[in-house]
Amino acid sequence: MSRAIAILLFVAILAPLTVLGQETALLGEMVPWPILSTEISMHPMPLYDHPLEEHIAPAPVTLDGAEYSYGILPLGSGPDPGITVAVSQHGEPRILVDANNDEDLANDPGIQDRERINARTYRWQVTVDVEYKLNGTITRAPYHLLILADFSYATEQYEYWYSCFCHRRGLVDLGGTLYPVAITDLSSTAKYDDLSHIFVSIDTDGNGELDMLLGSHEVYGAEDPFQVQVGDVIYVITSVSEDGRRMTLERVGNAEPRPIIGLDHPAPDFAARTIDGQDIRLSDFRGKVVVLVFCPVLKTSGCQMCDTISSSTSSRLSDIRDSVGLFGDNVVMITVYAGSKPVDSDDITGPRLQTEITLWDPQIAEIYRRSNGLFIIDQEGIIAGMDEAWASIRCGMPRGGYRLLRQGEIQDIIANLLSRYNSH
Repeated sequence: MSRAIAILLFVAILAPLTVLGQETALLGEMVPWPILSTEISMHPMPLYDHPLEEHIAPAPVTLDGAEYSYGILPLGSGPDPGITVAVSQHGEPRILVDANNDEDLANDPGIQDRERINARTYRWQVTVDVEYKLNGTITRAPYHLLILADFSYATEQYEYWYSCFCHRRGLVDLGGTLYPVAITDLSSTAKYDDLSHIFVSIDTDGNGELDMLLGSHEVYGAEDPFQVQVGDVIYVITSVSEDGRRMTLERVGNAEPRPIIGLDHPAPDFAARTIDGQDIRLSDFRGKVVVLVFCPVLKTSGCQMCDTISSSTSSRLSDIRDSVGLFGDNVVMITVYAGSKPVDSDDITGPRLQTEITLWDPQIAEIYRRSNGLFIIDQEGIIAGMDEAWASIRCGMPRGGYRLLRQGEIQDIIANLLSRYNSH
């Protein structure tokens, strides 16, 4: 009898462990689409006067008689050193890519189609075969690249860069339901096993579609541990294969579902302390329109690009204040600095308007999944206007960006909210 009881106890212990066991996602599809929710590394491609792989025959001269230079893209984990790219530096840039990765440029499609971004910048979208060594076996998987040629006035030549331009997509069975899932490597190495350099999107609301735009409740960046959430269930990603085709997840607990940050959805409430030492909650301002603005810390490394970004941010802040100031006490502006610098940083100044509140609180940026951008929240706490990411396909090329509300649009939204509220 005691042995039977012991067996029953053993089964009882195993039962919850089975529920909390690992699940496996299989990602077999490579989709040439950028995940716009995060920054993906761009790598420089140094050029040489000879191929860096064996068996690569020199590319023929171009029609204008110029010879090619050669670069190599170190992708994957197999014995192959990478993907060879031949570049013509004479006149407008042209490239040949060993897309099938057989160390022979002669049997590839030829000169790749390019897109002109501006007078001195071109880009190419290229699909290549990448080698992986998994469990002692060499396999291949497709990978989509963005190759960029940008003219340098310092060297008077084009400089070449490349990055990931895709994600792997598949399905995971969680609790008997199949959920779409996608993964991108942020390092642009075509290797996915480093959890600190991947980005994941999972269909957390169960509508059968992935929302991979900036700030979506379905996107997750690298954390330690790397967690994703489906409904109220939290999973930890425990491993991803080098080729990105297999991902394992382990159920670890439960939590409230992530809020959807979008138009016509409630703005998540928060408590914070202003830089003047006042304790506030967002919900304290019910009955007023709230303009919630997230700002990066303005002064950064002092680089030219950073200075340009700071100047642009400062100019927009001024425009927003001009718009808010038109409506007096009916509108509150909450400015949230989300940088990592301390609250007494010289970059953060006090309120500029009588109805403006200034905070330094990175946790609020985490709640809204924004470090930059604007939200207009109506008198009932619903998001009525916001800066939004967008994505589309035009001429077969993925496009995307971040649309900022213009000054006139901000004023119109606020005016309509006040008019509607006062009429009630």
